[in-house]
Amino acid sequence: MKYLKYQDKAIRQLVENTCELLEHGQPTRQKLVLDAPTGSGKTVVMATYLERLKIELASRSDLSCRRVAYIWLAPNQLHQQSYDRLKSHFAESKAIRPVTFEEVANKSLQADEVLCLNWQSVSREDNLYVKENEQSKTLSHYVQNCRADGIEIVVILDEAHLFASKGKKAIELLAKLNAKIEIDVSATPFFKNAYQTVKIPRPKVVEEGMIKKKVSLNPLLKAAEAAEAGSMITLLDMALAKRAELATAYRNENAAVRPLLLIQLPNDSATESNSDKQVRLMLEGLLEKRGITTKNDKLAVWLSNEKTNLENIEKRDNHQEVLIFKQAIALGWDCPRAAVLLIFRELKQESFTIQTVGRILRMPEQKHYTLEDKLNYGYVYTDLAKDMIRIVEDDLGYITMEKAVRMADCAPIDLPSVYIHRSTDRNRLSNPDYKNSLFEAAEKKWNFDKELSSDILFTRNRQRLKENVVESDVHKITIRIVSDETLTGEKEVVVVSNKADIVRTSKELESLMHRFCRQNMGGYAPVDSTPRMVFALQQLLMTYCGYDEISAMKIVLADNNQARFEEIITDSLVRFEKKSEQKRKETKKKIKEYHWNVPNERIYTEQYEKMENGKTHHALQPLFVEKDRSNPERLFTKYLDDNADSIKWWYKNGDSSQGDFAVAYTDSTGEIRGFYIDFIIMHNNGTIGLFDTKTSKSDREAVSKHNALVRYIATSDKKLIGGVLIQDGQNWKYSETAIENDTDLTGWTSYIPKKY
Repeated sequence: MKYLKYQDKAIRQLVENTCELLEHGQPTRQKLVLDAPTGSGKTVVMATYLERLKIELASRSDLSCRRVAYIWLAPNQLHQQSYDRLKSHFAESKAIRPVTFEEVANKSLQADEVLCLNWQSVSREDNLYVKENEQSKTLSHYVQNCRADGIEIVVILDEAHLFASKGKKAIELLAKLNAKIEIDVSATPFFKNAYQTVKIPRPKVVEEGMIKKKVSLNPLLKAAEAAEAGSMITLLDMALAKRAELATAYRNENAAVRPLLLIQLPNDSATESNSDKQVRLMLEGLLEKRGITTKNDKLAVWLSNEKTNLENIEKRDNHQEVLIFKQAIALGWDCPRAAVLLIFRELKQESFTIQTVGRILRMPEQKHYTLEDKLNYGYVYTDLAKDMIRIVEDDLGYITMEKAVRMADCAPIDLPSVYIHRSTDRNRLSNPDYKNSLFEAAEKKWNFDKELSSDILFTRNRQRLKENVVESDVHKITIRIVSDETLTGEKEVVVVSNKADIVRTSKELESLMHRFCRQNMGGYAPVDSTPRMVFALQQLLMTYCGYDEISAMKIVLADNNQARFEEIITDSLVRFEKKSEQKRKETKKKIKEYHWNVPNERIYTEQYEKMENGKTHHALQPLFVEKDRSNPERLFTKYLDDNADSIKWWYKNGDSSQGDFAVAYTDSTGEIRGFYIDFIIMHNNGTIGLFDTKTSKSDREAVSKHNALVRYIATSDKKLIGGVLIQDGQNWKYSETAIENDTDLTGWTSYIPKKY
């Protein structure tokens, strides 16, 4: 999973909101909401939130409570998936400890533990987790004991819309837990009166290439026509053809992805109904005639009473082509290669939402594709008639029922184009880069060996520590602190004066270790970077000297050793910055060059309106135009329509995606950007026009864009004309040469289509 800017923003907001609610005097059961679209990485967001909150609380002496334990509730078996992902996330840093009910020690949750539970297991009074027993091993006792130790509870409600916002049992259980904070996590949250709602905007997730740009909903026919059509055969063939088309497109992109067609049976209940069985038998018969069966492993089945060919189905290049399933598999199932969805639905279920089509939203390689823009969309086919479908209002801009197809006589033109990807510089340490930098610093400064067998290696490097005045007799080391500092846990005071030597518990050592690293972070963001430095220092002494994690922390924190480690850290930060600077130079701007052609098809949202064809020769038919397009665009579109006899076709370009035509230019700040020309025009004699409509002074970068386009045309082996285009009376004018401004049109050429 990538770590992305929108995730970082959401995490910071959640940490800030949580600290506000942990202040003295705040009531219990305050609600926070994370509104996170499908595919945005909500588990990564929440895991990193837990990690950062721990670091933040350690430095917030103004808070009455700085010790927190967590209960993670999720429906069905999603809690197990979350537990596994959290264990993996914290495998290195160990900042947070995910636990199951059986792993809770001493009948109490500990600070920084997250207890993962299945909602159904704690919402029934007769369940072992809830029912009173002689050993007092119940969720209520765990929570009570936790609070008695001065630890607050935060409850995380994963997929909260499915259980936490409705029903008597939810109300009773959450009231009994009486957590300090409840965090609802959902793509469609119900709770409307939260203390704060942290929202990850869907466009930001799309922009990062994590999910598809849009979902194309292709209803069969109008209601009057649907009754006479063989809808099942027609829909199945449409869906199979789309899957095959996408498979070819992935090969064209050199992507090792085999798209999967999902077929959902009509009834949403958990068991297979008679109507389900009838539909399924018909489907399997039709699929067999098309060479897709369970015997040849191209067909998989996921039903309550049958599960066939499901092994490794989520892998991006696996061989299954079709999966027949029911609604029950949707929750928590992650199969990014799923690209086409065929739904046979009951007439009462005519509403379509992002939740309905969430199974085909993820991008298999967490990026959008350049050559084959069709791969950046999801495709849904349904047996509901077009005039019976209602799209939920919130999703009007994402689910679309409109598309245009390229004209048959619009031949490829192979225009060189660019797509400029900007990577975001982040001022934080990263592993393994920082860990390697620290290792290099220690090898240089302390002459650490790394190529010997482990027994000899550890002995040799421990001797090197002594030679460099680093005390390593961990059994005698205590940590010296100011005596009036508030501590928790067991401790042994050796001397009482203005300072005290105290033997620390592992929890307290960990807290001090974070504080030491935070103070030596240089200019790097401490919240993000502290756990990485802690991990790297522990790994240094474990890898080269064979110490365990606790011993490693004691060595670092010993009074006489801290200055030695500060020297190593300073050197490591210099090394890390040099590596980071080199990476920034190499990756700050990634310019991808490719040959652009009018796309085979393009999907349009509700922000576009369909135009009557008239005489226009737009390359995609029917013609869709933006409802809020600029006045120059409106007027120039009419001008092209009036001159249709002189034009083979024209195309209204997009303005930002990898599938849109662009020329590289340098803006006024020195940044390299893409100039997305408005109109690509094919004239009768084969001359291609590249024009961008403006008014004088409407774009501060107009001169830079125009001059870049002039250079592009001059170096091309194709017959090209074009530039910034400005209306002057009845004429549309452009300059064939470089310009200094877009206000003086002297010497500019009138664009007259019939000349070409």
